[in-house]
Amino acid sequence: MNAPESAISYNEGETVETVPLSWLLRRPALGLRPLHLGEGDPDITWAHAIELDDPAPFLRGGELVLTTGLRLPRAATGQSAYVDRLVGAGAAALGLGTGLRHAQVPAGVRRACEAADLPLVEVPLPTPFMAVSQAVADRLGELRRLRLTETMDQQRALSRAAVRGGVEGVVRTVARQLGAGVYLCDRTWRELARAGAARVLPERLEALLDSGRRGAVSEASPTGWAEVQPVGERPVGRLGWLVLGRARPLSVPERLVLTHAVSLVLLLLDRPEGTVPEAEADLVRLLLDATDHPPSAMAFGAGGAVCVLVASGPRHRLFPAVEEARRSAPHAVRAEVAADARMLVVDAEVEGVVTSLLESLGTDGRVGIGPAVGVAEAASTLTAAQRACEAADPGTARRSTDLPVTALLTQPEVRDAVASSTAGLLSALDGSDLEESLASFLAHHGSWDRTAADLGVHRHTVRHRIRKVEELTGLSLDDPEDRLLLHLGVLASAGRR
Repeated sequence: MNAPESAISYNEGETVETVPLSWLLRRPALGLRPLHLGEGDPDITWAHAIELDDPAPFLRGGELVLTTGLRLPRAATGQSAYVDRLVGAGAAALGLGTGLRHAQVPAGVRRACEAADLPLVEVPLPTPFMAVSQAVADRLGELRRLRLTETMDQQRALSRAAVRGGVEGVVRTVARQLGAGVYLCDRTWRELARAGAARVLPERLEALLDSGRRGAVSEASPTGWAEVQPVGERPVGRLGWLVLGRARPLSVPERLVLTHAVSLVLLLLDRPEGTVPEAEADLVRLLLDATDHPPSAMAFGAGGAVCVLVASGPRHRLFPAVEEARRSAPHAVRAEVAADARMLVVDAEVEGVVTSLLESLGTDGRVGIGPAVGVAEAASTLTAAQRACEAADPGTARRSTDLPVTALLTQPEVRDAVASSTAGLLSALDGSDLEESLASFLAHHGSWDRTAADLGVHRHTVRHRIRKVEELTGLSLDDPEDRLLLHLGVLASAGRR
């Protein structure tokens, strides 16, 4: 089994990325030679070059201490005391540079490290300490970027769950993402949803509120950690409470995920009776990767049909064309991305919007029109609208229902038969990042780069997810028949939502 590429430690809610010592040892350019590794694989928080005989006051714990031994005592007892001070300060490992003060690592240092089980590596003369420190710094930076990307992926998944499954979908998803029990109730203490190990959470909530606290609360107890988040502002705007419980406190990225979940629950609960509210339009905009434009005042009636439009064309003409088209569609919601423009339009206004877009874009423009569905199902038609846009001739629009396979799957008996035959394969992916990644990968004809750009993740993340899909389904996306089966299953499943 390969050693892990990173580790995450938690210190009172703080997330600390670390680099395993084995990762450094596998960098051939550094040429580090292990002399004692002991048990386990120590996690490095930083590589710190220091030549003091007592570096302990300048260490925080977890460092790879680098020294040429300029002030290292010659006697074995002094060398042993030096190692003991490093261990007492929480150093993760010692890197001793040879070729200057010492031709080789002193025997006393080796014996002391073995006795204290402190990992020891030799840094050869051609390897500057700066190169080791830079390697650790670069890797830590990469891990932080990956952590941010993962947090954004989780927030997108929550938005999708909100549109598809309401507050129950949000609660289930955030419980799975954070490995926690989650309980949601309204202002009258009526349970709205729960997921995970949430049995004791109502009692935790009651105890916390009985103590007089009314805002957000984080509290440790013998049974674990609890987070209480109010939904809505007090006093008149309070709509309920969301409680999360698990063994350890939340890290900073995890707290961002929880905050996003609470915001989505607020949008879902804060709706007028009998209409599809502006809040639901905001959710659709979140799902379609909307930018930070002010929410449009949507007035869709309950059950009203909407269509997703995807328009492509020259960047300098694309978004002015969308703005012009919106003047004829007062209920349209706009979302902008790098390569195309997406709109959510009432079905009755589609023809006028499409005509306006094509007039503004001219022969360089294309418009794809998704099927007419309810607002809550609009997100699942985005891929169909994108395929229709790609299939349209320059200067024209095309409906997704005109595409041969899509048209075939609009027949309920065909769609249901395909969905039923592939349900077992896709059930393990339902509602996860794997399902979205597979759909995007198939829609982009197996292109790693285009799929990564569409999902907003690194292409290595896409490769990892696709390999996981193949493991769970037992199918190979390199096999044409397997790929066709999965593609039909994804399309049919999306059509049934």
